[in-house]
Amino acid sequence: MLLIANSEPLPQIQPCKRVYCETQSIPAPFYAHVSAAWLGNDFPEEFPMHPIAKVKLTVEDSTHLQILDDAATHDWSRVFPSSGGYVYLDPHRRKFALSMFHSMHCLGQLQSALSGTGNPIERPSSHHCMNYLRLLIMCQPDLTLEPMSRHVHDERHVNGVDGLGVTHTCRDWSQVYSSVELNWEDYQAWLNRTHE
Repeated sequence: MLLIANSEPLPQIQPCKRVYCETQSIPAPFYAHVSAAWLGNDFPEEFPMHPIAKVKLTVEDSTHLQILDDAATHDWSRVFPSSGGYVYLDPHRRKFALSMFHSMHCLGQLQSALSGTGNPIERPSSHHCMNYLRLLIMCQPDLTLEPMSRHVHDERHVNGVDGLGVTHTCRDWSQVYSSVELNWEDYQAWLNRTHE
């Protein structure tokens, strides 16, 4: 279990309760079986991996990944896998970013901008990130219904939603982390072989 400065455990990325899962036997690395020339724009649209199971996620508030907390920058840096969210594909291990981790990077940029801890030179990046996240939300609309929140009404005296306690059906992000880690290990092994 990871610990942060105040010794509270930082939740690990863990698999959730599975709702649906397709399996098939394809030897690793899975992407080696993708037919693409891997030149210019001839590459798969998505990171090739085994089908991703569906999981349930219930929204809860967290003491981690805050905006103005001393440990926030450290916490945000730990949402990334060993590769930093990049994958290395094709026979020459071409480098790609996964949109999931680009989004996490953008959230970290916004946290940095809001907290005032970020580099002022990176402010245009914050504008890019706001627009990028908006577009990705539109691209993957979550149609889960969220009821009016009693907490928001009682605390702020307005009608609104906070999404707390609402369960969403998601693609199992832990499978993505695992596949990205395997890809990183494969890339490191490839580097070692090519530099021998």
